[in-house]
Amino acid sequence: MFQSERLPWPSPWPTTSQLRLLQTLFGPDARALDHYAGWRAAVDVEHDLDSASYRLLPMLDARLRALGVSDDFSGRYKGVHRKTWVDNSLLFSDVAEVLAALTQAGIKPALSKGAPLAMLHYRSHALRPMSDVDVVVREQDLARAEAIIAGVPGWSRMGDRQREIARRYHHSINFDGRKGGIDLHWHFLFEARAAAVDDWFWNGARRFDFLGVEVLCPAPTALLLTVIVHGLRSNPASPIRWVADAVSILRADPAAIDWKELQAFAHRHRLGHRLGLGLHYLRTHFEAQIPAEVPERLLAGRRSLVERIENTMYLGDPSAFLGSKRRLLWRGFVQYLPVLKARTGAGLLLRLPVRLPHFMRYVLVMYRQRRNASHA
Repeated sequence: MFQSERLPWPSPWPTTSQLRLLQTLFGPDARALDHYAGWRAAVDVEHDLDSASYRLLPMLDARLRALGVSDDFSGRYKGVHRKTWVDNSLLFSDVAEVLAALTQAGIKPALSKGAPLAMLHYRSHALRPMSDVDVVVREQDLARAEAIIAGVPGWSRMGDRQREIARRYHHSINFDGRKGGIDLHWHFLFEARAAAVDDWFWNGARRFDFLGVEVLCPAPTALLLTVIVHGLRSNPASPIRWVADAVSILRADPAAIDWKELQAFAHRHRLGHRLGLGLHYLRTHFEAQIPAEVPERLLAGRRSLVERIENTMYLGDPSAFLGSKRRLLWRGFVQYLPVLKARTGAGLLLRLPVRLPHFMRYVLVMYRQRRNASHA
């Protein structure tokens, strides 16, 4: 149902070979070498390794060494493992300086996704490659946080026009540093940007020591929801790392997940179907410690119109019924749905005919910029 060797669109579900690699990492020891042999037989590691699988090589190195296995490519896996340790160490060192500046100014930031996953759930930042760190601040602190980060040597932010558009339509602003980037968020979730959603994350956040700077990070329940909902979104760079992230959270401390609260939150904010699909996949393929009734209830729940529209783009194959230009405009509309969900009020429908075309123009401009960059 979920995987095939060559999917016709940028699907969030692993292909057959990617699934073999993931099962090498997370399957039982007795089957791990069989999965690895199947993966090696299907993939040319030297010449045809996709970027999503490449990001799993540090974990593959650690897994094979734990099993006492070595082959012709062990040196390559070890090299990627070491490179990840160096790259993340340099990135984290730069980000720690930024976090210290924020906390000294009275802003209490949170880290989401990659950094807390690597340090708290993978138990080693050398196992999870990342190009940026997701830093979250409360919306009222956004302007100050922007100015503080821009004032730290080595960091530069997006231009004024790009920041204006990002504030209006997105949930984060990008900063470029010497060894990677920072995504400065004022909402935890792209799909749900309401104050009640952010309050749920902040109220449950836990203290987290990041290289000597005390920050916050989402509780395991919130982090699990984040990686599944964020990961189950079609992307040109196959986002299969959501599987590794979710399994690592579940294995680090299964008892830390509040399943009742997770279901209630997902239903409340119209995220239940995608979350249910992800949990079902993890339980089916990786024997994850997920109560059977949780994905069953999530998938049995009634899907809102917004969820159905989002799933058409993020989980289905839009090329089956839309040409490339129409697909681009459809994707733009789907990306506008979180804006609609966040902006309720009596005048919303009256403002929609003006605001939506403006957003679609932005989508077309970004598409042209990316296309020109790829041809440069």
